Amino acid sequence: MSSKKESSPLFISSTTNQKVKDSIKLRDKQERDKTNLFGVEGEKEILRAVNSGFVLVDVFFCRKALSGLSQEILTKIVERKETNVYEVSNDVFRKLVLRESSGGLWAVFSRRILTFKTVKLSDNPFILVLDNIEKPGNLGAILRSADGAGVEAVFLTGSSCDIYNPNVIRASLGTVFSLPIVVTDEKEMIEFCKNSKIKIAGAALDKRAAIYTSQDFHGSTAVVLGSEAKGLGKALLDSCDVLVKIPMKGSADSLNVGAAATIFVYEVLRQRTTT
Repeated sequence: MSSKKESSPLFISSTTNQKVKDSIKLRDKQERDKTNLFGVEGEKEILRAVNSGFVLVDVFFCRKALSGLSQEILTKIVERKETNVYEVSNDVFRKLVLRESSGGLWAVFSRRILTFKTVKLSDNPFILVLDNIEKPGNLGAILRSADGAGVEAVFLTGSSCDIYNPNVIRASLGTVFSLPIVVTDEKEMIEFCKNSKIKIAGAALDKRAAIYTSQDFHGSTAVVLGSEAKGLGKALLDSCDVLVKIPMKGSADSLNVGAAATIFVYEVLRQRTTT
């Protein structure tokens, strides 16, 4: 898929157009990995990606479906003259998008890769570590909560799903773009936190775990959560400076990982904003 800007806007009416077919392929991780590109639908999601510095390669719009915000975004994109802009028919647009409430825009961006060397943290960082979070909807919801709670960076370890999965982007409402996210392995994550003197607080159903509200999160903190099915592995458990849990009074022994993550990150925020 070429990223070279077209000399003039092109109207695409055929669903078999190669540009359209290539863009639809970006729903598959294999294609995203091969091209280093990903697709985004929705006005708010596209705006957040642009505002967060992601490189916009192509933008497709359906004139009849354009919302007011989408029209504003499109006007700014056209004025910059740095991106291929295509007007498409209703039939083509329906092929591109996965949902109806997309505001009439669909875009292709270049992926961004952050590492521990390039991620920028404060002197008192608040980090969320997610290990083996495999459901895109869960990951997206957690990122939305992390953004709201002021998490500075998210580290993904294990076999966590691709952050550019369309369902992650949708569930996060585009906050996946505003959060610095480092995809790494548990060994490197542990080493980074230890070397940076960041306290690792692991969420675990363990007899050693303390109630999460009893812990002090005012200092540099990395909250670590594992998958619902397996929780944290032994290496991660052994690396934690403290283990924390949410008290459960019913028959279930744990919450959905998205709900648990929200509780943990907002507890850190509460402590840091309460005098």
